[in-house]
Amino acid sequence: MNCTHSKPTNQYPIQHHELQQQILHLHQHQKICQNSGKYLEADVAKNKLNQLKKISDVQDKRYLVDKYSEEKDIIDKAHFNEFYQFNTFWDEKMKQFNSEAKDAKDQILSRHQNELTSFLEELDHAIPLKPKDSAQLLKLRKTEQQLAKIEQYKEAHIIQQRILDLQKQEFDKWNITRQNKIKNLISQLRQKQIIELNALQQRILSVQEELSKNKSQELQIMLSKYQHIRKELENQQNQEINRLEKSIKNQSTMSKMNSQMKKTLDENYNLK
Repeated sequence: MNCTHSKPTNQYPIQHHELQQQILHLHQHQKICQNSGKYLEADVAKNKLNQLKKISDVQDKRYLVDKYSEEKDIIDKAHFNEFYQFNTFWDEKMKQFNSEAKDAKDQILSRHQNELTSFLEELDHAIPLKPKDSAQLLKLRKTEQQLAKIEQYKEAHIIQQRILDLQKQEFDKWNITRQNKIKNLISQLRQKQIIELNALQQRILSVQEELSKNKSQELQIMLSKYQHIRKELENQQNQEINRLEKSIKNQSTMSKMNSQMKKTLDENYNLK
């Protein structure tokens, strides 16, 4: 390579690969000029090289920031999609469970209603509308018949009225007893049905709580994984930026040392 070298372009920003090629060529040009004893040209090349290296350092840092920004965007989008799918899955799962729970509840309510209807029909047949005649009523009827047989009609009429009054009293009493008995039996059946319905609702609530717990646990795992990936990426970014800044700092220190050495040499030369 000849020592003569064309001036690098000043059109910025320079593409990264083009910039690296220019740095490589300038470095080679500097060494050639140095080895050829053309120190002024080597110094010009060195100064231009330092300028390009500063631009390269800025580009490298910007590249790292942009690269990790893109990677963070990719991670965030992946997490958003995962979170969306997670919510869609659990919404559908809870919707299906709630539908099945409603069906189970509707079925048991329908069965309870059918049970109650059948039970009322059974009670109507099992518990007569009229009470059995009491011993007193049977005795009065016998007396009525005997009085009628001996033609004691007035006395028989009086007994007949007593029989009617007693029948009404016994019927009213029986009707109250019958209604209370039916009410108590229905209450027992309803209590049994309520216990069964409450047991179903408790099972539904227990499953809902278990599903909610599982959802929370899976969500926590997903969020922890996302936060761990983001943290690792941030640490990796900080490490690379720190290495780059340390390298830039070392180069700056070397440049200062070279300048100081040059200054010392110049002062010694002037003393001579």
